[in-house]
Amino acid sequence: MTKLEIAQHIDHTVLKPFTSVEMVETISREAIQYKMKGVCVPPSFVPLVKVLLDNHPINIVTVVGFPFGYNSSTTKIFECEDSIFKGAIQIDVVNNLSWTIEGKYDLIKEELLNCTKVIHSNNAKIKWIIESGELTLQQIENLINIANEVGIDYLKTSTGFSSIGAELEKVSFMRAKLNTNIGIKASGGIKTKQQFMSFLEAGADIIGTSSSVAIINE
Repeated sequence: MTKLEIAQHIDHTVLKPFTSVEMVETISREAIQYKMKGVCVPPSFVPLVKVLLDNHPINIVTVVGFPFGYNSSTTKIFECEDSIFKGAIQIDVVNNLSWTIEGKYDLIKEELLNCTKVIHSNNAKIKWIIESGELTLQQIENLINIANEVGIDYLKTSTGFSSIGAELEKVSFMRAKLNTNIGIKASGGIKTKQQFMSFLEAGADIIGTSSSVAIINE
């Protein structure tokens, strides 16, 4: 793959607890330089990224319910609306991991459906973060069934805050079970070009990473 082809699969990311204006300015500048697919930042930095990216064809991506997903559904819906109003065009929504562990799939489906309706009605796209490293294959399949029924845009592996990030086996499993029109974003611990290529081969469409420049230039 060329450097441009690699860049077009990357959401250049900074989601650290101590994210600064300087960090956001740096990744925005790098995204423009290398023509990356997207820039993923905390919600409070979305207005800044909108200014920094100006009219460049780079997706402004942010997160909702981050990083643990147990915000109330009402709060998540407001976060979605607010982030889109401020300039985000892709919203990475964290699933409620507590509900997943407890098997409360009806509540999960209702929340995802409501978030998806709000996001799609505003011509934006939803990526659903399920923290796959903490789940069994059966739990992941249960969530995939919900994702297929609701009609999300992407299933995303991880927040990067768990001890286990993206895993090749689980990405391959997702690709086999997901509807073909739903993409996969792999994130969490992807730092080398070899890892990057392996996750694309496993079925990922987008790679979320803070190591974007190193991967592109490796």
